[in-house]
Amino acid sequence: MKKIIIKILLLSFLFTIPIHLVYSQTKQKEKTLKGDLIDTEGLPVTDVTFSTDSIEVKAEIKESGSYRIQLNTTAQVVMAFSHTRGMKQIIYTGQRRANFIFESDTAVKKNVERETNRVKRDVNKYNNIYEMILAKVPGAKRNGNSIIITRGTQTLTASEEPLFIVDGFETQSIAHILPQEVNSIAIKRGTDTTEYGIKGANGVILITLKK
Repeated sequence: MKKIIIKILLLSFLFTIPIHLVYSQTKQKEKTLKGDLIDTEGLPVTDVTFSTDSIEVKAEIKESGSYRIQLNTTAQVVMAFSHTRGMKQIIYTGQRRANFIFESDTAVKKNVERETNRVKRDVNKYNNIYEMILAKVPGAKRNGNSIIITRGTQTLTASEEPLFIVDGFETQSIAHILPQEVNSIAIKRGTDTTEYGIKGANGVILITLKK
């Protein structure tokens, strides 16, 4: 009986050693990275998620903006994504500390306002949807109250207007659409129009409206 007990204890000891070694090696492969999440005005940014090489990493983030994450030493890029300020990243070379500095809230608002004004100026250049299409679709020409798409100096088929798809639906007329309502305009030609059959023979103009 004593021999059996000794064998059991010996086997238990032998199996325990590899487990401790693996655990120890795993711990050694991880390093702590910490620092501050702030904007250009020195204010804390706390709505941040971290990832390394496209894999999300758990983080401890305090109200002061300081953070702490555990990284595998094989990590190469550390990314910090703020839902309000965008993304910042660093090349990870084993350093223990790194700060991520985002645009200030004021700068973000100014950029949004600047882009909004640019879009408004762009839209206000057009008196109607046809002028907007002529400016944004290469090869488009005005033909009275309709549009034709040309290839060089010739239309694709008998000077007929293209198929208009607005928000995914075929539309007979686009005259009612205001330039201010348009989010984007795209065009499909040739083999890209096969899904529309003969209706798309003269090209397809895709219009997406603002929600």
